[in-house]
Parts: sequence; structure tokens; C-alpha cells
Amino acid sequence: MFDDVMGLADLPPGVELAAALAGVELATVPNHLMIEVLRAHARQCAHHQGLLLAALAEVGCTVALEDLADGVHTARSEGLLASASGEIAAALTVTQRRADNELALAQTVVRGLPRVFAALLAGEIDRGKAWVFADHLDLGTCGLSGAQIDAVCAQLVPLARAWTTGQLAARLWRAVLAIDPDHARRRYDKAVRERGVVGYLAPDGTVTITGSGLTVGEAGAACERLERLARAVKRGGHSGLLAQIQADLYVGMLEGRWQHASEQHIIADLLGGSAVADG
Repeated sequence: MFDDVMGLADLPPGVELAAALAGVELATVPNHLMIEVLRAHARQCAHHQGLLLAALAEVGCTVALEDLADGVHTARSEGLLASASGEIAAALTVTQRRADNELALAQTVVRGLPRVFAALLAGEIDRGKAWVFADHLDLGTCGLSGAQIDAVCAQLVPLARAWTTGQLAARLWRAVLAIDPDHARRRYDKAVRERGVVGYLAPDGTVTITGSGLTVGEAGAACERLERLARAVKRGGHSGLLAQIQADLYVGMLEGRWQHASEQHIIADLLGGSAVADG
């Protein structure tokens, strides 16, 4: 067992490593070697994540059976088929939105970022890091040319295994800005154009409301006002936590409870006990 575990570090991910890991009884692994087993499983997992993305990308161009010529069973379309994400959603029992996102990630990594895809298959990076690369270097949205994207990948992919996703994102951001200084402004403007509000039911029965794509000035002023009013209410003797008071203010303002009311009236109303109980 000792020799088997020691040999895991030298095995690239794939069939041989999978077979070796299948024969490892975790409870019998010496403590000082357990990290090697963990790393081997992580490499193998990343390899399979790459294969899954490859399969997703292939489904994206798989022609329907009724559209195939007689005797031809492996014909693929040149572009992405509109029906692909629906097929994926049904096959994997996921939502349409999840299928859309997974297919988009697969297309970007497998078709557009070959260095990233190769590193994922080799177990050098995991899916999370592959997603960070795709988020920053999607040819359709990042504003860089294919050659520029490849140059960034050539520089950063070999180093990515030593970084967290946050560290990788920061370096990718700087690399993109060094090539295209206007990228940050375009990305910000795009997010503002796509701004929106989403409300959804949480598993515990409460509701979460989020706003995205908000401008810095307006959102900052709104947050500052919530905090200022909440602190005033807290100083007035409210027993709730500051976050709870801010939540009460947030909902009350959105649903129009204090329309045309002064800040003094809002504070007095909350201190009067008419807000949602803090429990």
C-alpha cells in the first residue's frame, strides 16, 4: 500500500490513475501520505470535469437523428444548435438556465481556450479556475483578439495551479487591462445595461431580493442611507441587530410603506414596534 500511494504523484490523470485510486483503501493510508491521495483524486476529478465539458460541447453540435443521412451517425453541425441546451437540460435533469450556462462554459473552454482545456484535462487546474479563465477571456465578450487571448493564456495557464481562483481572477483582470485599457469601462457599461432585480423564495420560506448591475454612485448612496437610518434607529433603542434593522428599512422602502415620509417619521415608526419582529 505504501508504494502504491507513493506512486500516485507520478501518474497523470486518466485510466491508469483511476484504476490506482480505485484500489486505495483510505482507512489504510498512512497519515503523512493522505495529502497525496487527496491531490490525486483532485487531478482525476479535474480530468473528468474536462471530459464532461468536451461532451457538452459535442452535444452542442450533434445533429438530430431525423436530420442525418442514411448510414451516417456521427455528423456534426458547423455551429451551435439551438436545440442543444434543451437536450442537455433533459438529459441531466437540470434547469434550462443551468444547461445554457454549462453549454456556454463548455463552448468557451473547449472551443475557444485550448490551453485552458488542456490544463484541465491534465489535472493542472480545476473547473473553478477554468471558469475564471472563461469569464475573463470569452472571445465574444472580452474585446481581445484570438491571438491576444492565446498570449494571455500562454502566460498565465502554467502558473494558475499555484493560485486561488481569486488570485487568478486578479491577474487575468490586470493582463486584460494591460492589453485593452478600455475593457473595464465596457464591462461596467454592459453590466449597467443589463441591470435588474431578482426576487426568489429561499429553502427556509423567506424571500431574497437582489439588484445587480447598479451604478456605483446610486447604489452606494442607497446603502449609505440604509446604514445611516439603521444606526439612528439602533441608537434610539431598537433591540434588533443592525442588519435586521437595515432589512426592515429595505423592505419598507421598496413596498412603499414610507412613501413621502420624512426620515424622522421612518425612525419613529420602527422604534414604535410596528416593524417586523426581530425574534
